[in-house]
Amino acid sequence: MHVAFLAVAVILLNWPDTKLPCRYITGFRSLGMMEATGVLRQIPQIDAVPVSELLAAGPAAFSALNGCIPTSEAAAFLLAECHKDFSKGFAGPLMTKEAADSRWGPGLWLPMPRFETIQANGKHRPIDDGKRFGHNSASGFAETIECCSAFQPVVHARALTQQAILQGAETRLSHHSLETGGEDMPEASRWVPADPKEGALNVIATWSTKDACWLFQEMYAQVFGLAAAVFNFHSVHRLLVAMVRRWLLVLCSMYYDDVSLQDLAAAKGRGQRYIRALFRLVGLPLQVSKQVDLSGTADFLGMTHEVADALQTGRVLFKPRQQLLAKAIGLIQQRLQ
Repeated sequence: MHVAFLAVAVILLNWPDTKLPCRYITGFRSLGMMEATGVLRQIPQIDAVPVSELLAAGPAAFSALNGCIPTSEAAAFLLAECHKDFSKGFAGPLMTKEAADSRWGPGLWLPMPRFETIQANGKHRPIDDGKRFGHNSASGFAETIECCSAFQPVVHARALTQQAILQGAETRLSHHSLETGGEDMPEASRWVPADPKEGALNVIATWSTKDACWLFQEMYAQVFGLAAAVFNFHSVHRLLVAMVRRWLLVLCSMYYDDVSLQDLAAAKGRGQRYIRALFRLVGLPLQVSKQVDLSGTADFLGMTHEVADALQTGRVLFKPRQQLLAKAIGLIQQRLQ
């Protein structure tokens, strides 16, 4: 992340979350009351459970770890993910419980068990259970995130049409075709650093089949499965979306690390190229293998949408992604057997 560039963006956009660039130097906190961003939706305050209360339940948590042992196949995958995080600088080396006790002191640290989930598209993903031993309860919130849905492309098309009507350019806009595409931020939450002062509670536990014991790893970045990590990432991605919308004038939204964008076909893909260039400037290059170039049709969050004629018909056609439809049919057939 190019922190200086981020600081310039905060100034130029008059962004309310003025401390965001600083958090990339000090790390993002996950314990206690989360810092107000001024850009997320306000909610009645949810107080944080004291860390001392969390640590007091440590002995019971370590005893409960034996009930979290994954299958040998899942354990091998999760261990490989730990090695990957270490090699990329997102985490420290794996440790035994004795080594972790030596680092932080017995009873002064608490891990989150790591487990495997398989997404609808077949992708395996490691999840760190921030709920099981109370890590999530140690975070307090006065704001919460807001996520777009799979129907965000039609929200963009409607916003464009409404602006054209306000400016008396509705007829001119109806002569244009709309295009849609997608981008993906690789390892998005891993590029959001954790506060090193909270390292004793930013620890994951993974099972080693070879050693027949739990191993532990301090994460230097946000973990996927911790409520505060989701909050911290969204404070970043709200600024990224604002930069695209205000500077590049491209219809763009993000659902976590997935980007949906729409632009006029007359632009011949320039808007999408500008987005890729902007993310490179920020220091977060988008994943080339998952780039979906602008065209009349694209997928977003499991739904295929068609926008080519949207500016003429006033309609965007949605249907389930073919792979999800096939999987649903397969599950129904299994139940009927």
